[in-house]
Amino acid sequence: MSLSAICRDRAVFSYRTMVDHRRVVADRAINRVTSLFQESGHVVQRIDGHNDFGEDLYVSLNESRRPTGYTIAVQVKGGASYRSARGYRVRVRQHRDSWRKANAPVVCIVYDPTTDHLCWANASEQLRRTQHLRSIEVLRTDILNATSVDAFVQHMGQYIAAGCVRNPGQSSGVPGLPLRGQPLCGSASLPPGEGSTAFPVLRR
Repeated sequence: MSLSAICRDRAVFSYRTMVDHRRVVADRAINRVTSLFQESGHVVQRIDGHNDFGEDLYVSLNESRRPTGYTIAVQVKGGASYRSARGYRVRVRQHRDSWRKANAPVVCIVYDPTTDHLCWANASEQLRRTQHLRSIEVLRTDILNATSVDAFVQHMGQYIAAGCVRNPGQSSGVPGLPLRGQPLCGSASLPPGEGSTAFPVLRR
């Protein structure tokens, strides 16, 4: 076998190994998110991976294992390549309009295999606030785990009930929905370091 053929075979092997590792991390990320919600009493439906709609899961939110009628869509990413200065970034690509206009709000969850953390951001909310974003910012302080998942579910339920999905930037008139005195819709603004939404910062 010639030297060029050997080099080509090694390059193909290295590429396949890299692709396989990415697939393993991506599968682990999906499994981690699925397990977290299921073990917390919520119903998870996986979306066919052959269709790139920018959503991997639908999660029907329950309270004390009883249906709330609220559903969120989840885009799951896994790997160190999503890291940024303040946490992680998920590219919007062709999903800008569908995430912004979605009937069920789209949440981006990033799995970092180095820290073993899941971090989240409300993609629909960010795109309603700034339509031409190229990526969704996921702060490393917005950790999603067994301790914080109930507060996350409460926040998303309130976000949906406030009418932010149907009428971005407008309130449904339901009293007492904003958290910590902040609006839940796209006009939300938080003090520096408080995260990307009106959801309180959760740390492990």
